[in-house]
Amino acid sequence: MKITRKNAQRYFSVILSVYWTIYGLMFGFVSVYLQTLGYSNSGIGLTLGFSYLLSTLLQPVIAAVFNRTGKSLRFCLAVCFCALSLLSAALLLPKFPGAAALIVFIYALQSALQPSINSLVQTFELAGLPVDFGAARGIGSLAYGAVTAAAGLALEHISPLLLPACYLAVMLGMVVLLVLPRLPERQRPCRRADEPGSSAHSTAAHPCFILFLIASACFSLNAVVNGSFMLQIMQQIGGGSAELGLAVSIPAVLEFPAMLLYSRFARRFGENRLLVLSGWAWFVKNGMILLARSPEAIYAAQLLQFVSYAFFIPGVVRYIARVLPPSAFLKGQSMYGSAYTAGSVIAVFFGGLLLDAVGVTSTLAIAQCFSFTGAILLTLSVRKSANCARL
Repeated sequence: MKITRKNAQRYFSVILSVYWTIYGLMFGFVSVYLQTLGYSNSGIGLTLGFSYLLSTLLQPVIAAVFNRTGKSLRFCLAVCFCALSLLSAALLLPKFPGAAALIVFIYALQSALQPSINSLVQTFELAGLPVDFGAARGIGSLAYGAVTAAAGLALEHISPLLLPACYLAVMLGMVVLLVLPRLPERQRPCRRADEPGSSAHSTAAHPCFILFLIASACFSLNAVVNGSFMLQIMQQIGGGSAELGLAVSIPAVLEFPAMLLYSRFARRFGENRLLVLSGWAWFVKNGMILLARSPEAIYAAQLLQFVSYAFFIPGVVRYIARVLPPSAFLKGQSMYGSAYTAGSVIAVFFGGLLLDAVGVTSTLAIAQCFSFTGAILLTLSVRKSANCARL
């Protein structure tokens, strides 16, 4: 199969859909799987925390290794998914020793590959095949929602111990998807990591990009605190599990149309304006959650997902492409991924402790301070980006 301008968008959308299917099967049901193996809640929390931490460390390493191999990004990704397939197959063995440690590495590596998956958009563009990242990412979110919903129903009748078999099947499908189709020969290779202008130092030298990385970590910390403790937030204002389910489903439903329409909004209003808008919408949304006194107020806040997270994700990819040279695009994506994951690590390890120490309202207020800081830094970053010299 040869990738052409006619089928490039479909192919790229399928890649993102399969990736987010894997992500949904893993992170959506890791607690169920580990509980089946006999792990306690604290053990599950530590497993997830160490997975986030390892993912943060792996992302820049993976980008550097990929750049130095001289191989295509799709080939490097295929090798990684082959390794993940083998590790998932090991979990099929009954009473596999060190299952938790293996799960930490599987989940961390799969998550650490996300910046590289996003960077495939540049591979297509260099091959003369422009694709709409926002639309493809929206379809990926739709696949994530559909798979998690279906898997949740299936696990009521099937043992969670079969989850590694699902990982294995989908990962092997990703390998085939990455290896078999051929890109046109027009692709220009990126510069090697040891050439001028492509090092991590030169990537980090952009002052606007540094501000952007700090802003991303702030947004992540705020989002993970609110998302992880939404049940406690609901219970404080008189809600329960039913209200929690609706509150969680609203942003998931809104992400797909928002990302699908992102390119149209970007052409109409400008990518920089949309990125800044997403940061302030993030701040307003979580401020509404902080001030909410009823479940209905939470629902209203979640409606802002349309212009916050759903615009932020595709906006980030375009922002990095504008600020950094093509040779540093993968490095920039990995640095953003590490910054965002670092915020998640802090939230995972300290959010619960803070909740027990000062309560729900104070915890949300502290998290909101990070959201405000993120919005300010993102605005400054975007404004300075016009003056950032492209290396």
